[in-house]
Amino acid sequence: MAELIRGTSVLLTGSDVMYVADVLAAALKARAQRDGGVPPRLQEITKIVQAAALQYRIELLAGSDAGTERFRNEALEATCVTSASRWLSVEETAERLGVSTGFTRRLCREGTLRSVKAAGNAWLVDEVAVLERLGERTNEAA
Repeated sequence: MAELIRGTSVLLTGSDVMYVADVLAAALKARAQRDGGVPPRLQEITKIVQAAALQYRIELLAGSDAGTERFRNEALEATCVTSASRWLSVEETAERLGVSTGFTRRLCREGTLRSVKAAGNAWLVDEVAVLERLGERTNEAA
């Protein structure tokens, strides 16, 4: 259950954050379509909430018999990446790589670009993976 702390902060449980992440992702998508964009601070908050929801899902999965062993191992590996990484949206990743969002999603689905699926079926891409890919492209051009 969510708790109000010191009047300005809110503490959410894992199940609460999963619910909020899905609702927030849907609301942001609708706002982006309606208004043509979303304020950067709201995008950042959404990424933080999605990362927390992902962490909770991984913790649930690690303690259960759900999924295959390979899937659980990949989820546990993602836990390590989650705590140390900065996550980029598909749009930010596409812009940095100079490719389309559709191509970026394909790279995520194929596993070519280190990423995780967060709440609301949004992909979060590891910023380090983007930098590595840019470095590979620079080396190929040289």
